[in-house]
Amino acid sequence: MAYHVNRELFANVVEAAVLDEEFRARLLDNPSSTMNSVGMCVPDYSIGEFNEVFRNRVDPLLAEAQRILQANMPLSVKNLPSFSCAACTVAAWTVAAIIVAVGAAGVATLTLTSAPVIALASFVGTSALAALVFIQSLGATIGGGILAVAKAICTWIGACP
Repeated sequence: MAYHVNRELFANVVEAAVLDEEFRARLLDNPSSTMNSVGMCVPDYSIGEFNEVFRNRVDPLLAEAQRILQANMPLSVKNLPSFSCAACTVAAWTVAAIIVAVGAAGVATLTLTSAPVIALASFVGTSALAALVFIQSLGATIGGGILAVAKAICTWIGACP
């Protein structure tokens, strides 16, 4: 279940950014580079969009964490209200990019052994059949791009409302 591994990776990165101003500056300056350096794979063609989405999701999360630290309360990034959806959106990026690369028209050609199906099934921790059915249900969402597909994945698994 790659989602849980990527969720932990995201939590560690956010916690480091909360505690280390220099790391936070590097992270927000170039999120894709930082995330790639710690083991995530952001496709080159999506770096600009990923960086924008990352900043939009992480800035509020960092602000929440800073308020908690300033109040001298114990911090658990994973317990912050915005954490799950932000973590999933970032973690699902690569799988969503693979699905978008197939395109809405290409979805009909997918099988249980197709790379996007296996990638999604592995990411979510579900069967290839469930992943295939989900991808086929995306329809026009695929045309909305990587963020739209990532949000759909995260809604499907209950990480985002």
